[in-house]
Amino acid sequence: MSKPVRKVRSNGRTIVGYMSSSTNGRIIQHESNLEKDFIYMLKFDPNVVFERDVHDQPVRISYSEKEKKKSYVPDFLVKYSDGSQVLFEVKYRDYLEKNAKELKPKFTAARKYAKEQGMKFQVITDAEIRTLYLKSIIFLDHFRSDVADLSLTQRIVAAFESKDRCTGNDLLSEIATDDDDYNALIRPFWVLVFNQKIYTDLFSELTLNSEFWLAGNEPQKFLTYPYKAKPVK
Repeated sequence: MSKPVRKVRSNGRTIVGYMSSSTNGRIIQHESNLEKDFIYMLKFDPNVVFERDVHDQPVRISYSEKEKKKSYVPDFLVKYSDGSQVLFEVKYRDYLEKNAKELKPKFTAARKYAKEQGMKFQVITDAEIRTLYLKSIIFLDHFRSDVADLSLTQRIVAAFESKDRCTGNDLLSEIATDDDDYNALIRPFWVLVFNQKIYTDLFSELTLNSEFWLAGNEPQKFLTYPYKAKPVK
């Protein structure tokens, strides 16, 4: 497992931080909230083993500009289950527009390096990252470490077995004995959604009024490379 070639630092305008794997504690650096959001997308990509296949600040690429030696470090290297590898630069669209001239030689060098290494290089922006899908998976990620009460999850799954699709609110209202029971069922319900025992449309606004269905009736769809989803309006 390769180590980052640089440690991220704030320039006074960006927020740096770390995200860790819940299984092996591996740390991934980010130096903006947009990079953090992209990491969420990678954690939910079924073609990526997050604990193994995501590398931050992965390689230092040397290039020359006006006879001066310079270097550039992409934000991430992601290795996919089909064997493909992609170097990613994560940037806001307005930053790309304002700094296009400065960034061009860096990106040209990155594309050349990626081609030589049998990889791809992609610049990904808030247009691809900041979507309803992102909101859905960030919400579900809150339940990653939860272990729900087995008796409650069994009640929910059993209720779904006689249904094709229904809203979460309708199902919980049907099986709850009173308001306290309804409230007690909410968290186990979302744990089941996170664990893909219950499916839904992650590309739409996710609430208890969304439609859900039991796993196996239809496949759960996730956003995968090249990460094209409709941006939030």
